[in-house]
Amino acid sequence: ALAGRAGAARSIMLELREGRGCDGPWGPHAKLKLDHLGKEVLESRLPGILELSRTFAHVDPVKEPIPVIPTCHYMMGGIPTKVTGQALTV
Repeated sequence: ALAGRAGAARSIMLELREGRGCDGPWGPHAKLKLDHLGKEVLESRLPGILELSRTFAHVDPVKEPIPVIPTCHYMMGGIPTKVTGQALTV
């Protein structure tokens, strides 16, 4: 699964660097269309995607594409912080 995500992220970044992305408030991005799956499939099979898209991107994947910008898949190490960004004491 990691190789698939990494390959998809690389492909999207190459397209964005070549100027083939979409403009938006987050900068250049790709669009992921899921509306062809239909509301029932999205709600039953991808409820997490629906919630994240509505909460953070303010889009409804049932009706419109999701803006996609590759980012870090996971973190290994680092400084533990609170949600506010304040470092925790250990």
